[in-house]
Amino acid sequence: MHRRRQQRQRGAMLLIVLFMMCMIAPLVCLMLEEHMVYLRVTRNTIGAMEALYVAEGGVRRAMAELGHNPSWRCGFNNVRMVDGPGNPEHKITVSVEDTAEGDILITSTGTATSGYTKTLSVTVTGF
Repeated sequence: MHRRRQQRQRGAMLLIVLFMMCMIAPLVCLMLEEHMVYLRVTRNTIGAMEALYVAEGGVRRAMAELGHNPSWRCGFNNVRMVDGPGNPEHKITVSVEDTAEGDILITSTGTATSGYTKTLSVTVTGF
């Protein structure tokens, strides 16, 4: 009889543990889903920032070209930019044109290897 009582208690404990697991499992799944959303947001932010920095690099490169040759208006088309050995390649497309006001408009589109694209337009005055 004593042994039967222990078996019932074990069975009751098993049911309690299973019940608790069924209650906790959805909470764990929700927490994991929330963390996955945070990871996606972070990945998107990093990709967008990479593309923005690449576009800024295109503007700086165009400014350097204009510094060497003020009449330069050729721009760049899908030029590869590599940060260093082993780093991913990014691409820039830059257009340079004169405005009606006599300024220079530089439009740079940076594309990160992740596929994100950002465009910057800069007006250079008094050049």
